[in-house]
Amino acid sequence: MFATILAGFVAVISAAGLSAVAPPFAPVDNEGTVGDLFVQAKVFTNAGWVPPGGGYPLVIRYRADAAVPGASIEVTLNEAAVLVTSTPAAAAGDGSSAAPLRFALAALAEGEDGQIVIEA
Repeated sequence: MFATILAGFVAVISAAGLSAVAPPFAPVDNEGTVGDLFVQAKVFTNAGWVPPGGGYPLVIRYRADAAVPGASIEVTLNEAAVLVTSTPAAAAGDGSSAAPLRFALAALAEGEDGQIVIEA
């Protein structure tokens, strides 16, 4: 179950044993839903692009549209990006295509939401 949330970033989202295959979303959408878990990603830059050697925050927001017993989000950074930090800390991975960042979400009640902030 792959959903390209943002050009240069790939997120694998699984929730409650459900899976979905979605085509790449246009960069202006930057969101997707698998089962009852809605996920949206945004990159914040002052100039709209990141100069070589520069950094940026990637914010992934999620919301349970109904109770979700648990979920995971995996993020592959752009090949030119280097992970600096993430909050919360990733359970595994370095953001490369060989080792995507993996974030484990505990059970979510309907309407519960949260976010992951990645600095790269």
